[in-house]
Amino acid sequence: MIKDQNLYKQRAIEQWTKHPIGAHVAKHPEGSKEFFNEIADFRYKIECPWLRPTFKFEQYKDKRVLEVGVGDGIDHLELAKAGAILTGIDITPKSIELTKQNLELHGYKSTLFVADAEILPFEDSIFDAVYSFGVLHHVPNIQKAINEIYRVLKPGGKAVVSLYHKDSLFFWLFVFLYDFILKGKFLKMSLKDRISAIEKGGEETKPLVSCSPEKR
Repeated sequence: MIKDQNLYKQRAIEQWTKHPIGAHVAKHPEGSKEFFNEIADFRYKIECPWLRPTFKFEQYKDKRVLEVGVGDGIDHLELAKAGAILTGIDITPKSIELTKQNLELHGYKSTLFVADAEILPFEDSIFDAVYSFGVLHHVPNIQKAINEIYRVLKPGGKAVVSLYHKDSLFFWLFVFLYDFILKGKFLKMSLKDRISAIEKGGEETKPLVSCSPEKR
């Protein structure tokens, strides 16, 4: 079990309040339609061109879908466009605010809550699917969050979860070998802090990023 769980949760809130996910690629004012569209274009055309064809948002038409960790609402908007009956949660109030703005600017809506992934504020067995992209590796007790996802899914429901991979080429070649070792970051910070810096602004806020097995 990770100690100081509340500290890590506060760091997560601080991280995505100061540095909304993807905002560094946008040139237009935060909260504008153009702002969200720039982030979406970068996400789906440059950073993750495989995301839409892999996750097939259209399969969730008329399904009750919960997104755990909505961020700026970029994927949430795709689920809305696909016709999902949407609910979303995020521990960061600003993320809920931005997601609401993003959907409203594009003519969609969702039921949104500020909530903790480890304590989902929903009854058992009510969602057809739970979607969570790049979120649970920031949660102190990942197993507890997984148990909550399982609890709120209907029997036969689908959980779609994307996480950082501890043995990815990006981690071992760029983060560990090139940046941490060859560039000498190991002289200035721990590997744990270097992994936090994967996130924009992470060197400042030090959010939890789990990239390796850990007893919980």
